Amino acid sequence: SYAYGSGMAGATLSLREGRYILDANPASLPFLDDHFFAMELSGSFESINYVGDAIKNPIRSNQAQFQRFAMGTKFTKFWGASWGLKQFSSSNYSLYGQKNIIGTGDYITTYYEGTGGLNQVFFSNGWRLGNNFSLGLNSSYIFGNMTQTEYLYGADYIGSQLNTANRFYYAGF
Repeated sequence: SYAYGSGMAGATLSLREGRYILDANPASLPFLDDHFFAMELSGSFESINYVGDAIKNPIRSNQAQFQRFAMGTKFTKFWGASWGLKQFSSSNYSLYGQKNIIGTGDYITTYYEGTGGLNQVFFSNGWRLGNNFSLGLNSSYIFGNMTQTEYLYGADYIGSQLNTANRFYYAGF
């Protein structure tokens, strides 16, 4: 959750706040301030520089991600809503390893790479049923794709290189 008050592993506060869209608690939406329209945008940028004795040339890795766009308002005294698009998950990894050739004691150099992610379009409603009681409902559509690629290097077994890529497409309410 990218909402105000979110913490590790998706833990968040379940409070009602007049100026924040709290995705984890749609029942808080009718408690938004009157005549208030909220719009939120968030993203992240990460830059890593790899250096060390085993690394001949320093390597820099940069990554930028869109994380969330949300809007919300209070339509009536008893009804508030929010809608938007947010990142649901992401996959970004690369590593080298050794893979055993079945039936032998030999290993082949293997490079693994994963990219992609899932996004969520959401529409949330909250209804105030009394001063201290409200109901909320989150509706969402999740979509995206993820690619997993395996590169095998071994002139003795497969020529020079064998690449396998699997792309998985996801979509659903």
